[in-house]
Amino acid sequence: MTPAPRAGATTGLESVVGLGAVVIAVVLQARGTEVGFAAWFRGVVVLLMTVTLFFFAWRARQGYYWGYQRLRLFSQIFPVVTLVVATIPGLYPYWMVVEQIVFAVLMIGVADVLTNDHMRLAFASPKRRAEMREELGHDTPGSSQPDPS
Repeated sequence: MTPAPRAGATTGLESVVGLGAVVIAVVLQARGTEVGFAAWFRGVVVLLMTVTLFFFAWRARQGYYWGYQRLRLFSQIFPVVTLVVATIPGLYPYWMVVEQIVFAVLMIGVADVLTNDHMRLAFASPKRRAEMREELGHDTPGSSQPDPS
């Protein structure tokens, strides 16, 4: 099963947003504006997070339940953390607070796609898939999805 194209495109947009934050930091620093450790750290962490999300999406596209599950989990946790941290006064410059809000909105979009009924059915847990096979009378081992381990 493949995640909806919208989730993949949104993950790509998150990478663009994260890369944009690092580029803005580089340009500001080159022009003599002190960016600060927190902004640099945030920019690098966002890029690393999007690489991780791409890996999970890639594994989910291959049918691995754990890839889908981690992508879904992180897409629900990251926006909350991002928005809470964005509210800390003076921690980040204004442009980075805006970047955090955009990032969180995109992640909420990914979470919305990944938690709809179609996706949850397509990526049923291994235990749930076994229960569904039993209900349908298919007691033969194996499935169309790879081993989830």
